Parts: sequence; C-alpha cells; structure tokens
Amino acid sequence: MAWLAQRGRWLSYSVGMTITEQIHQAVLKVPATAWTAAIEPGGEIRDGAWVAELSGDFLKGCPKGTRLIVHKEGPIPAPS
Repeated sequence: MAWLAQRGRWLSYSVGMTITEQIHQAVLKVPATAWTAAIEPGGEIRDGAWVAELSGDFLKGCPKGTRLIVHKEGPIPAPS
C-alpha cells in the first residue's frame, strides 16, 4: 500500500484485509443509522446490502487517507 500511496501517484485502489476480532466487534457496534445502502457500479441500489465506514486504530501503519469501509449483505443465492 505504501508504494501505491507514494507522492505523485494519482490513482484510487482498494485492498482487502483480515477481519480481526477487534474489527468484528466494531462492526457489531455500528448503529443502524450509520449504514448506507450499497450502490452498484451502474448507480442502482443493491437490495439487501449496506456499507459503513469504521474509524479508530484499525488503520495504524496504513498510508494517510486510508479508509476502512465495511460491507454487510444477506446470503447471495447461488446461480441456477
């Protein structure tokens, strides 16, 4: 991530991370009013899916400006 965030690199990216017990507990404490409907790339609302941003010490050591966006969604039906 540090390489991607070097000065002069004008790009956006996302990375995954391990859901630690600390992050799991923080997600459980996100108030219902903080969850926002997830939006598909085409702009449509994704039914049954929400996102929220966590703050705190979860991002220690990450490049400045890194955000932790969490996602929750019900079971996704298997393709038929």
